[in-house]
Amino acid sequence: MYSGDAVFYDAFQSFCGIGADVELIRRLIPDSARDVCEIACGTGRILLSLRRPGLTLTGLDLSEDMLKVARKKDPSVRWLQADMQCLPDLGPFDFIICGYNSIQHVMENAGVRSFLRGARENLREGGLLYLDLYNPREWLKREEDPYAAEYTPGGRLSEPLDDDATMRFRVPPFLCGEQAIVLYESQWTDEANMIRHITYEYYEMDRDVYDRGDLRYLYTQKQHPEVERFLLAENYEMREFLPGEMEEMILDCGFQIEKRFGEYDGSDYARNSTKQIYLLRRAQQKA
Repeated sequence: MYSGDAVFYDAFQSFCGIGADVELIRRLIPDSARDVCEIACGTGRILLSLRRPGLTLTGLDLSEDMLKVARKKDPSVRWLQADMQCLPDLGPFDFIICGYNSIQHVMENAGVRSFLRGARENLREGGLLYLDLYNPREWLKREEDPYAAEYTPGGRLSEPLDDDATMRFRVPPFLCGEQAIVLYESQWTDEANMIRHITYEYYEMDRDVYDRGDLRYLYTQKQHPEVERFLLAENYEMREFLPGEMEEMILDCGFQIEKRFGEYDGSDYARNSTKQIYLLRRAQQKA
């Protein structure tokens, strides 16, 4: 996961204008913080944006290909390969980040709990964990009470909501170095288990076609094999978490919920919010 396409990752993120999360994270990190860790750091987009004098940064990711890109950006940062479901003892940290929906790549509740416990053990007493994931609005809007009517122990809906269907769409071409890249994204959803299966297919478009700005090839959903050459495909899975389910695991694993946001602008969470963003504090050990 996030291996072969690591070379395209930053260019695609930049093309999509992704970055609003960084401003929120900056505001949430206390001025007194000295040690910050990002789990599932990828190429370091978030972590490197937090650099300031006196702040020591550590980045962990499962993908060595992603970490290679990150190390080239700043070799002074401690970059380590690790599975978020089995975190090594690297702390203590004042602030830990698990951003940009990374937790949704963990399919089972046991893995989420393992991550939360591992993050807690790597935090100083009173330290903070930033956790960011999508809000499953398409599920929440189907019932009046998402906690009672939809949430079931173990975090599964009792019945599939719809027939599984695959959708495919084309992202307009973007530049990655000297290459013009076209991305096709396909998704189908396992409704019963609330898991999205995603495929990214990368193609290289003829650079002269891109440079001419020919609208027949740029802004269309149609594929054009005469000017696009297949490069690689990557498959991903993303699990959807209902709010009640996630909060239950958070509290069970020794955290207090300090704040819950619904958007990167810091607005409060609501049922129709795009995001579930948690600021969690390591709770004191019970006597």
